[in-house]
Amino acid sequence: MRDPAFALVDQLESIFARGALTNAIRYAATRQERLNAIRTYYVKTWPAVRDTETWKWAVDPYEVDWRTYFTPIESALWYDIRAEGMVLYPQHPVAGYFVDFGHPKARVAIECDGAAYHTDKERDRARERAISANGWTIYRFTGSECVTDFKEVDDMDTGCPRLIPSETRLRLREIAKRHQLSPKHLEVA
Repeated sequence: MRDPAFALVDQLESIFARGALTNAIRYAATRQERLNAIRTYYVKTWPAVRDTETWKWAVDPYEVDWRTYFTPIESALWYDIRAEGMVLYPQHPVAGYFVDFGHPKARVAIECDGAAYHTDKERDRARERAISANGWTIYRFTGSECVTDFKEVDDMDTGCPRLIPSETRLRLREIAKRHQLSPKHLEVA
């Protein structure tokens, strides 16, 4: 059995190495440099992700300040993903593309479809075919779905308004359960 002190040293070395990778993302001068740095970050973190259950974080999701790079709808959906306890890695590379949120071990991608970014339908179909051909399941949310986490309904007993989870939150819960992406939604036998 390996000495636990060595495991701690390995873990600290990994964190320091990722610090250089996160700095490369943060200080990239161009969009292409940033994408290359993100791709390198995920290549280096893959061994940890591969060896970790899908419902546990292999690396801290806040090592990179992803919100800096999110669109408003991605930011809103990230809030819901985190509120549901889902383990999805932002801006994850797949088949030469980047999915908005993905888990490489579970091969699950969530895409936020804002109107401004999806004007070329044929390019979108080619992208989706390439990602699916690599064994990934893609779930799509429209921009309006991404920004709706709860809806208000009148309570039949009290007549007072109350909040219930939106269809988006319910879909996220189903995805989390189906792919075991959240400890909150694990199927217990």
